[in-house]
Formats: sequence, structure tokens, C-alpha cells
Amino acid sequence: MDAYEDEIELMDYLNVIWKRKWLIIGPTFLLAAIAGIVSFLIPPKWEIDAIIQPSKFFVQTEQGQFVEVVVVDPKQIAGQINQETYNRLIAAELNLDLRKFPELKSENLRDTKLVRVSVREHDVDNGKAILSSLFNHLKRDLDRKIDVEMKSIDTDIFSKENLIKENEIGIKEIENQIDLRKLRIKDKENEIKTRENEIKKRNNDIKLKELDAQSKAIDKERIKKEIEANENKLKISEERVQNIMEEMKAVKARIDEIDEQLKRALAEKKQGGDAVGLLLYSNEVQQNLRYYNTLDEKLSTEKVTQENLRLNIRDKQEQLRQIDTQIQQINAQKDSIAAEIDNIMTQIAIIKTEIEKIKNEIESLRNDIAKIQNTITNLQSEIRLLEDKKARIDYAQLIKEPTASIYPVSPGNGLNVVIAVQSNLLDKLMYHTSRSLASRVVARSHLEGLSQTDMAGYLKHHLEIAGIKNKLFADEAILAIHQGSGELLRRANNLARCALIAATIEKCRVVSAEHVRVASTEFVLFR
Repeated sequence: MDAYEDEIELMDYLNVIWKRKWLIIGPTFLLAAIAGIVSFLIPPKWEIDAIIQPSKFFVQTEQGQFVEVVVVDPKQIAGQINQETYNRLIAAELNLDLRKFPELKSENLRDTKLVRVSVREHDVDNGKAILSSLFNHLKRDLDRKIDVEMKSIDTDIFSKENLIKENEIGIKEIENQIDLRKLRIKDKENEIKTRENEIKKRNNDIKLKELDAQSKAIDKERIKKEIEANENKLKISEERVQNIMEEMKAVKARIDEIDEQLKRALAEKKQGGDAVGLLLYSNEVQQNLRYYNTLDEKLSTEKVTQENLRLNIRDKQEQLRQIDTQIQQINAQKDSIAAEIDNIMTQIAIIKTEIEKIKNEIESLRNDIAKIQNTITNLQSEIRLLEDKKARIDYAQLIKEPTASIYPVSPGNGLNVVIAVQSNLLDKLMYHTSRSLASRVVARSHLEGLSQTDMAGYLKHHLEIAGIKNKLFADEAILAIHQGSGELLRRANNLARCALIAATIEKCRVVSAEHVRVASTEFVLFR
């Protein structure tokens, strides 16, 4: 029994409560009546709220991916509002008493980058004006940083466009240099043709010289034969002279003999010799003298002939010497022309070397043009990325306009209901027809979409299911799908499928960001 003596009996407590039930029920009803009277007399308050999306832009990571970044952390914005940072500015703008300024409440919606601001106010229009003024001040502060970013992007684009123009001017200058070098090559080729024509002319000169030398050699042989003929004639003439002189000696001896006989005959005449015999001796002497004179004339004629032959031989020999001199001169001229041809050939070789050098310069200039064109292509890609980045910059905006609750939030009790729906409910709550329901939503929360890395893995997983091992989507295309789908899987599926169709139409092996853009604008996607 002692073990149960210390136990508490609930019936005993219930009996005590029952005995004093009026002490409990009376004050409870009294306080409830007082609360009802007070709540009836207190003027009603409405809750006006708005949802703000801070300014945001994209930043490229070291891996080349673009990450969305807000200018100011939503929690920091909510903290500044809760710390009454903007109360004085709003009160001054709306001519409100700062001491009676309503309390502004702000919070960062869970798992989002949105800021919800609310105020409880008897005057709904005044509350909306307060939230609108708050948004204007926030927008001014947030967009100021965005304007700096926009100016920085514009400056980068302008500088890159100037670089492109400078590079294009550089390409034109290089092309002009190439044209000048091509003209130089043509001039060199024309010079080579001129040199080759000179060589042909020099070869013709050599042929003419050879023909002239052959002609001189023929003349030389002819003159030699003439000299030989004249020498033979001279020998014959000398033999004739010798015969004439011998015959003249014989005639002279006969004349002398006849003279002796005539002398003896004259002597005998004195002694009474025959006159007829003397006459015969005298006629014979005259005949011999005439014959002697004839021989003497022939001798003179032969000597003149010999002298003429000797002069002719000397002339021919002089002609031979002259022909030899001329042949030597012709050979010297041929050697000189051959040296000139060698010199011209050397000049042609030098010109060809210069042409090859100019061609190498042209090839080097073309390589420079290709490098500059690659630089221009890279700059244009950077400009497109900057323009895409600029297009994706969002200024601060009201996701939800200041909206009052349907019923007063004070005094009175509310029924808290938790609704779990799809993420597009937030967009539909912004419709004018849904404002009454949106005003009753106190807190919002949604699950985060896929990150860019998860989106890349998601696309890779579906490609592997389809049996594709190659990388069909470029990194820029994955980024475009991630941003264009709003991080939702159904939209990502449709956008990736249409981008594949666009790439197939263009016969491309890899889907680019341009294909995703075409898919998002020219194909009907499930939104």
C-alpha cells in the first residue's frame, strides 16, 4: 500500500477544478468580451505588401561559365528596410510624420532572390504610396551600380569595336602591301622576260658572228688558193724568163758570130769578095736583132707579170692577215657576248631569288592577315558575349505591385493555410484577377531550379540514355538552355530538342548558343 501512497490521483484534481469552475469560466468570458469590444472599437488595419526583385547581372567564372549575381544580397536589403534606413527619406518625400511612420517589415523569400516588403496601415493608398516610394529609393540605389556595370560593358564593347576597326584597317594596309609586292613580282617577271629576250638577241649575235667567221674562213681558203695559183704562175713566168734569157744569149751569140763572119766577109770584099754574101749576112743579122728585141720585149713583159704576181701575192697575204685579225676579233666578240649572257643569266637568277623572297613576304603577310582575322573573330565573339551579358542585366523591378489584403489584418484572427503548388503560381498571382488571393499570401517559398552544372549533367544523362557518347551541346549552348528554360526541366527538354533540330537543319555536329536562340524564337516551345 505504501507504494501507491505517493501517486497522484487525477480525479482529485478534476474535483477541485469542478468546484471552482465559475472562477475559471467567468474571467475567461469576461476577457473575451473585453477583447471583442476593444477589437470592435479599434480602427481596422490592412496589410499592404509588395515583392521586389533586386538588380542582377551575370559574371563569368574562371571556368567560362556565367553565374547570376545580384547587386546587393536580398537579406542585406531586407535588413536595411527593417532597420528603418529609408523611413526618413520616405517620410520627407510623402510629408509624413516620422514619429507616426508605420513599421516596415521585410524578408528575403526563402530559397529565392526576392524581397517581400509589407506595411500595416489604416489608409491603403497611403500604404501603397509608402511601398512605391520605398521601391523608388531602392531602385535608385541598386540601379546606380547596374548603370556602372552597363557603362563598363559599353566601354568594353566600344574599345573592342575600335580594335576591330583598327585591325580591319591593318588588314587593308597589309592587302595594299601584298598588291604592291605582286606588282613588284610582275615587274621582276617582265624584267626576266626582257633579260631572256636580250639573251636570245645575244645568241643571235653569236650565230651571226659564227657565220661571219665561217665566211672569213672561206675567204681565207679562197685567198690561199689564189696565192698558191699566183705562186705557180710566178714559177712558170720565172721559167719563161729563164728560157727567154737563154734564147737571148743564143741569139746574141749568133749575132756576134754573124758579126764576126760579116767582118771577115768585109775583109774578103776588100780583097775582091762576093757582094751577095755580104748582103745575106746583113739580113740575117737584122733578123736576129729583131728576134732579140722581141725576146727582150717578152722578157720585160714577163718581168712585169712577175712583179704583178708578187704584188698580188703580197696583197693576198695581207688580206689573210686581216682576215685572221678579223676572225680573232669575231672570237673575242663571241667571248664577250657569252660573258654578257652569263652576266644576264646571273641577273635573272638574282631576280628569281628576289621574286621568291617577295613571295615569302606575301605568304608571311597573308599569315598576318589570318592572325588578325582570328583576332577580329575573337573580338566579335567577346562583343557578342558582352551584348548577351548586357541583355541579361535586369534592373530592379516590382514582381508584385503594392497590394492590400482583402480583409483587415487587425483586429481579427486569420486562418493560416499552406498551399503546395507549381512554381508558376507566383507568376499567376501577379495577374489582376488574382490580386485578392495574392494579398492573402503571407509568405512564399519555392524549390530552387537546377544549377548550370546540374543542367549539364541532366542533358548528358539524357544523351547517354539515347546511346550518344559525343558531346552534342557546347558550353555556351548549355548556358543558354539553363537561362532560357528558367531552370525548369520541361522547358529545358523542349528547348534542347528544338536546338538539336536547328543544328540538324544547319548540318552542324555541335549545338551552339545561336541554335538555342533560334529554338527559343522560331520554334513553338511549351511554356
